[in-house]
Amino acid sequence: LCALDGAGIRGLGETLRRIAGLDAGQRSEYSARTRHLVALANAGEAFIDAARALEETGSGEFVAEDLRRGHDALGTIVGEVTPDALLGEIFGRFCIGK
Repeated sequence: LCALDGAGIRGLGETLRRIAGLDAGQRSEYSARTRHLVALANAGEAFIDAARALEETGSGEFVAEDLRRGHDALGTIVGEVTPDALLGEIFGRFCIGK
């Protein structure tokens, strides 16, 4: 992958979509929850923003912030999430009473 000219980005995206089972007509051995798909979409947007920021400004600060957002979005898939965020997700999606 090359952040400067984008070489390999398309191939990475295609591979991630294939692994996630997002290719039309292809069956996947993986099961994705809605929150995982949202996290992948958010990460993708953040990484696209990082590439755009690098092209437009060349500023490392903007690129770093976008990369952090992408990293955080992917972290929610593998369990790197704060307890408060997880509780908010649980109580927001399910009717849980006392």
